[in-house]
Amino acid sequence: MEFLATWIADLLIGRSSDYAPRTPLGWTSVALLAALIAQIAYAIYICFTLRVPTLLWLSILANIVAIVVVRRALRSRYPV
Repeated sequence: MEFLATWIADLLIGRSSDYAPRTPLGWTSVALLAALIAQIAYAIYICFTLRVPTLLWLSILANIVAIVVVRRALRSRYPV
């Protein structure tokens, strides 16, 4: 199972659109993206039973803005 995870990670890193080095800013970008995926998955899950809270929509929007800011900072700091 670990081999499969390593292979998928190598495949995704090889097809990455930009270079995010292993710096705190790069890891922040990865963490924000993971949080966005989790928020969207939770919104999809909750919309089948209840209405999606406004605070969740605002946090998704704030996360997207933060991702854009961090990506631009990465591109200006590490031009490819």
